[in-house]
Amino acid sequence: MIDHIAFLATDPEKFLKHFKAVGVPFRPRNFPESQLYQLFIKDPDGLTIELNFFGITKAPDWGGEDYSKMPRAASAKKKPVKAKAAA
Repeated sequence: MIDHIAFLATDPEKFLKHFKAVGVPFRPRNFPESQLYQLFIKDPDGLTIELNFFGITKAPDWGGEDYSKMPRAASAKKKPVKAKAAA
């Protein structure tokens, strides 16, 4: 079973305008520390398609959750994971 597929893309504003114009639901996500903006859509069979836009240097006005402020992502920044020694 495939969870999702991902693509590198350019011009997120153009994608957003197109999705809105044709009525495609989407979920945006911003990851400012990595200069990454993402859009998630579903294909007709329900497969999630992830579009990755790198080089976004400031928080866009396009909306979306700020990944760096999500509890799991924020806690990962604070506490590095230590590898356990093999027994």
